Amino acid sequence: MRTLLQITSNQFFRPSRPKLFAYRYSSLNTPKEETRSYEYSPLQSPKEEIRLLSFIKSRSTSTLHINLRTVSLSQAPAFAAVSYSWGEHPTLSQSVICDGRPLKITESLHRAISHVSKVVHEPDSTLSEQGAPFLLWADAISINQRDTKERNNQLQVVGKIYSQAKRVFAYIGEPREPGQEHDALRTVDLVLKNVHRLSKSKHNTSDDMQSVGIPRAGDPSWESIEHLFCQSWFGRTWILPEVVLAKEIICLFGDAVWKLNSLVEFGKIIEDYQLGNDGLKQSVETRSSDNRVQAEENIHALQLCWKGRRQHWGSNKGRPQRLADLLYHSSERDSKDPRDQVYALLALASDTDREHIKPDYSEANTVAAVYKKASTYCITRGDGIDILRFAGIDRPVEGMPSWVANWINLISITIPRDPHRTAGRSEPVMYLDNTNDKRLTVRGILFEPIQVIVRKVPHSTGHLNLDGEPVVKVNRMVRYIRKGEPSLARGMIKAYGSEYKALDARWHVLEAYLKLNFRKVRATSADRFPYYSFRAFVSHCSEKLTEAKFLHLEKEAKEFSLTLTNIRRGRRIGWTNGHYMGVFPGSTQHGDVVAVLLGSKLPYVLRPRGNDYLLVGPAYVYGIMNGEVMEGFQDFSIGATAHGREIRDLTLF
Repeated sequence: MRTLLQITSNQFFRPSRPKLFAYRYSSLNTPKEETRSYEYSPLQSPKEEIRLLSFIKSRSTSTLHINLRTVSLSQAPAFAAVSYSWGEHPTLSQSVICDGRPLKITESLHRAISHVSKVVHEPDSTLSEQGAPFLLWADAISINQRDTKERNNQLQVVGKIYSQAKRVFAYIGEPREPGQEHDALRTVDLVLKNVHRLSKSKHNTSDDMQSVGIPRAGDPSWESIEHLFCQSWFGRTWILPEVVLAKEIICLFGDAVWKLNSLVEFGKIIEDYQLGNDGLKQSVETRSSDNRVQAEENIHALQLCWKGRRQHWGSNKGRPQRLADLLYHSSERDSKDPRDQVYALLALASDTDREHIKPDYSEANTVAAVYKKASTYCITRGDGIDILRFAGIDRPVEGMPSWVANWINLISITIPRDPHRTAGRSEPVMYLDNTNDKRLTVRGILFEPIQVIVRKVPHSTGHLNLDGEPVVKVNRMVRYIRKGEPSLARGMIKAYGSEYKALDARWHVLEAYLKLNFRKVRATSADRFPYYSFRAFVSHCSEKLTEAKFLHLEKEAKEFSLTLTNIRRGRRIGWTNGHYMGVFPGSTQHGDVVAVLLGSKLPYVLRPRGNDYLLVGPAYVYGIMNGEVMEGFQDFSIGATAHGREIRDLTLF
């Protein structure tokens, strides 16, 4: 009897013996060879070499068999790439057989390449190269994760890899139950096909939806949709270069397959109809409001990512973007390694940016060091004033100066820079200390110290209902907004000029407070942000909210109530010595100072420490957000004064 190793290559393709072809590495391999882990051969960095894997059919149904080949990127044959989420706590719990030896990988990557293999090897598949082996680039296999130098070098060409790949397979995740992915796929198709028959000008009911062929609100298929959009893949920082640079993106959700542009179109429909019309809005609600909000955030994140793709290939014509802009637009995303909040964006940045900031995954290169280098670079490029809104002692990283931006987990906690222009038309003046690189000097005005900080604004802690306590708490919020802090009411009237303007200030501060503290913050029109529903709710309420009025206004109050149950980050309402009301960072203390920095669109809270200051964080102060503090200044040189205020240099550390 001949062993498998004696069979010639021609015999692998005999139609009558398909299983022989499918088993290159069989049980005839010696145990010693099978138990030794796969060992990588070094890549030649100057040649921009990469590794591509190919699948080997095997008798084993539980173990994937792959080959790895090394090629020069400039001469590489057609290949695909895979995009996936590493997971919150990735461990090397799975194995593949790579060139006959076991290689440990994460469960998420194992599932991703398993689905890719299944899709490309299906009969009549159009996703594989006809007459040529299917080749795939997968970061945690194609890059030796134990070789820090190789990781650093490979990251510098990852943009070229995704640009050159014929297509990118985006493994989004798995359904809750087997088969639910097909419910999601069918629902996506039905909505794309029939939603034009619904009206945006009226509230669509479940009957309206069903009449045009869309599943009713509450149909189990909508739960599958929401589970799809709750997957962590959508919130990754790395999907920015992966999606923006890819020629084509194929989504894999369980066994379901469709193009990413279909999901983008579907997500836009969900945004439009979910927040404007009751039908689709109710359809994506689940028992968990956290799930619903997460799905909404991921839908929005996907829209922004796709917008970046259109701009890259459209108006930008493939031109790189400024690193500061990339950092700003990616600030709501997350990554397994916090350093990737910077490094992942280099694939889209300019050559100059990449020359000054090079990937370094060594243990000595801490998160603080990476963020400080990125912040310093943005300051030297003239983009420093915008990154201060991501800085402050409210979000500390060990060993990092207070003025250095922290890009870890920024979802819904920063104040939007537009449309405010607190410093008017002044230009920023900021420079680094040549003798101490932890000190940054910025030019600006010390406005007023902070006098009062409210640690908790009374509000409902649950969904509005008639069980008594939540209604009482809503009444408490109503009275608070109407009257404000009794001890400060007269001072506010003096600061803002009238009782009506003082009340308007309280409304605007409440709006800012909600936008900064709660997760649902992206809406712009009156029917898309809970604040407006709450304001309409309050405008119809008497001092005592009766049951009849509550029932009548329950619909308007629902969105506000939902927002209150999804608090995300502590911000505080407070007043300055001059009774200006605002929203301040959670760690703000009595005696901290509101400052207006030249060129800034936002005011900042500073904490005096001798002659220097700690940056606490950005703030919202009603009455100074549109350049009012800068009125009367003829120039912005040191010592210039107007209305008793002085331009000075402020040193942050």
